[in-house]
Amino acid sequence: GYEEWLARAMADFLAVHPNPNLRRQVADAGYRNIHGLLQLKDTNHNLLLNPGGHHMTQEHSPAFTYFHEYRDWYDYTDLERIEYQAFFYGNVCGIARLMTQLGDPRADELRQLADQVRQATVAAMWDETDRFFYAVRESDGEKARCKEANGFLAFLFDLVPLEAPYLDMLVHLVDDHGFWNPWPLASCAKDVPVYSPHIR
Repeated sequence: GYEEWLARAMADFLAVHPNPNLRRQVADAGYRNIHGLLQLKDTNHNLLLNPGGHHMTQEHSPAFTYFHEYRDWYDYTDLERIEYQAFFYGNVCGIARLMTQLGDPRADELRQLADQVRQATVAAMWDETDRFFYAVRESDGEKARCKEANGFLAFLFDLVPLEAPYLDMLVHLVDDHGFWNPWPLASCAKDVPVYSPHIR
């Protein structure tokens, strides 16, 4: 699930604290993890991963119920999500870097995969009009057009560059009609119909 950035964390740890024996183990395990995720979480083969169904309360992650008029708890949609893409991209880049240090030829394969993941993510999840990254419905790629704080995790692990047009989405972060409130930041924007500042 959402701890899927651990391969990247281990690669980063080994960059600071080199351990030749552990480095090879992490590279091999990370490579298997990457291909396992592609097999298990990318069932439609578009390089966008579906972390699995979640029953979450509305304001935390309303995208799961966006396609069901935000009905709570039981109605949800399988989504491919931007934060999960960032975790996956981070893993691929981290293990590629580790393999480069080891002289492992699989590093080239992973660098190519990272480029493909970035391109697929931007093409499917970035909305040029809204200037935001949305989760998309796995079955047909339609965007769940409710802005969630998870959208900002597109910048995690450099999945998208810190440049225009992507930086334009930061306006939503400090907008009083977006994510900004007296206790920043809201987990979804105020224009989401099920936004509430109160615990339900």
